[in-house]
Amino acid sequence: MQYENPEIPEGINTSNEHPLKELVWLLGGVVLVSVIVGLFLVFATNLSIALVPFSYEQEIAAPFVAELEHEEGEISAYLQALAEDMSTWLDLPSDMSLQMHYIDEETVNAFATLGGHIFIYRGLVQAMPSENALAMVVAHEIAHIKQRDPIASLGRGVVFMIAWSLVTGASGSDIGGQALGQGGLLTLLSFSRDQERAADQEAIKAVEQRYGHIAGASALFEQLEKAQQGSADAVPQFFSSHPLNEDRSVDIEQLADAHAWQTAGELTPLPGFVSRRVAE
Repeated sequence: MQYENPEIPEGINTSNEHPLKELVWLLGGVVLVSVIVGLFLVFATNLSIALVPFSYEQEIAAPFVAELEHEEGEISAYLQALAEDMSTWLDLPSDMSLQMHYIDEETVNAFATLGGHIFIYRGLVQAMPSENALAMVVAHEIAHIKQRDPIASLGRGVVFMIAWSLVTGASGSDIGGQALGQGGLLTLLSFSRDQERAADQEAIKAVEQRYGHIAGASALFEQLEKAQQGSADAVPQFFSSHPLNEDRSVDIEQLADAHAWQTAGELTPLPGFVSRRVAE
């Protein structure tokens, strides 16, 4: 057999297309695939959330919630009683429990986080003109917990870690440590407009059932805007975690009209010891 080494024709490994055009097509393909994969993961995460036991969510949250400074006392006990009262009107699942935490700081804010924990700042309680308005805030945060919004907000990483831990037997605290890092990250959860709107609707319905009207609660956002005018540094924290949207107030008004709810009624004042303590 005679060995031959023919000369390779010129241009066999070259393209008539401009290199930049090929690069654009390549990058476009990568972006498209990334978007498709991302959408699939988001969809899979939303389906997976319902499969995560709430008790496991509590186990994850416990060590990190302990790091957040809060006070126990009369106001915490009052907030806990108010939350338990409102939860009966929100049809909270039997496997869910709530724990209220009072933070003695001027920040006007409240937030719900993993495991049924709700934190309320003194500044927000002080800005509430009635228990009706405060009940709206509490019910709103409870609705987030009922809808599993905190764990959904935390993202697919935690969900997938939890799923893996259920298979491998890793403890909730280990998984939480890997996913959350520091307890302060629990306060960074943010919810979408749809999640906020759904929480508003559940909350205002619960307030109406509890008090027989929605007076004091339906104008919550307007009340907070007025408080902001009086103290420029107080309210932005609340608006940061609960984006203000004109549609939310309109939705509440439309919901009231649809159900023929009373928009006027006797307001329930905050207990005297609460008013005195937050004013100190």
